[in-house]
Amino acid sequence: QSDPLCLALLGDLLVTSYFLGYEEVTVLDRIESLARKAVALDPRCQHAQLLMAMIYFARLQKEKFLEAAKKALRLNPNNAGFSAALAMHLWMAGERKQGMELMASAMDLNPQHPGWYHILPLLHSYKHFDYETALSKALDFNSQGVYLDPLFRAAVYGKLGAHEKATKAAKELLDIFPDFNSTGKNILKRFFLLDEDVEMLWEGLMAVITSEVN
Repeated sequence: QSDPLCLALLGDLLVTSYFLGYEEVTVLDRIESLARKAVALDPRCQHAQLLMAMIYFARLQKEKFLEAAKKALRLNPNNAGFSAALAMHLWMAGERKQGMELMASAMDLNPQHPGWYHILPLLHSYKHFDYETALSKALDFNSQGVYLDPLFRAAVYGKLGAHEKATKAAKELLDIFPDFNSTGKNILKRFFLLDEDVEMLWEGLMAVITSEVN
C-alpha cells in the first residue's frame, strides 16, 4: 500500500517546481492524482491536505482552495511552514488581511524562519508604494537560485531609481530565466490569482529587463 506522506511529498516537489516555472501545466493532472490518493489513504495527513489546497490554487479554483486551506490549517495550526505556505497563497488569492495575519503567526511560531517568509511584508509594502520597506524585505527574502529573489530586487530598485542595482538584479533574473521578458508574465500568473498583482510587478520590471536585454 502506498504511503500518503510519500505521495504528498512527491506532489509537493512537483507543485513547487510548477509554481517556479520548471514544469509544464500538464503536470497538474499528476499532482492532483497524487493529492487525491494521499487524502483518500489518510484524510488527517496535513501534507496531503496542503497539497490538495495547492492544486486548487494552481487550477485557479479560489473557493475550493480556500476550503481546502482551512481544512489543512485545522489539522495542525502550529506547523509554521504549512501556515506560511498557506498564508502566502491566501494573500495571492486576494485574502490580504488573513494572509498577513497568518504569516505573522508563522513567524512567531518559528523565529528562525527562512527568508521566503518575508514575501508578504515585501509585497504589502510594494503595493502601498513604500519602496524603502519593500527593499528591506526583498533583501531579507534572500532565496538564492529562486527567480523571485532577483525579480523582487529588480522591481524595487527600479522603483527607487537605483538603476545600476536594478540592472544587476535583472541580469541575475535573466541568468535563471533567459526568456523571462517573453514568458515571465505567464509564470507570475501561477503565483498570483489577481491580474492586478501580476501587472503591479510586471510594470515595475519591464523597463529594467528591457534595458538589460538591449
